[in-house]
Amino acid sequence: MSSSIFADLLTNNYNNHTHSPRSSDSEDEDNDLSTLPFPQPLSRPTFSSPTFNTETFLLSHAQFRTLDDLRSELRTWVDKLSNEMETLIEEDWQGYLSLGRGLMGGEAGVRDAERRVRMVEREVLVACLG
Repeated sequence: MSSSIFADLLTNNYNNHTHSPRSSDSEDEDNDLSTLPFPQPLSRPTFSSPTFNTETFLLSHAQFRTLDDLRSELRTWVDKLSNEMETLIEEDWQGYLSLGRGLMGGEAGVRDAERRVRMVEREVLVACLG
């Protein structure tokens, strides 16, 4: 098979070069590349399933692609998930740091709450003793 035929196969143009205007319908069906199975793209639900099984995943996704292609696609997913995780960690860290700024000036509120608790405590003691 020459390289141009291989390229035509990949781009689904093979039918255009092999058929004469008088070709039969059965020949068209035999050479129709749109019926060939192609690998399904990887998606997030594939990895987030609680029943994820590595062996099943490899068997189902390596069927119509090379292992190098699958490895490349998985590396792309690892990079994407790593970036998302870094973003989430950074957002959580910024939220944690902002907690300290939000609590500044709360000393007066704490003293007021302590004063009220002591008053209730005294009232309970007086009621119990009295």
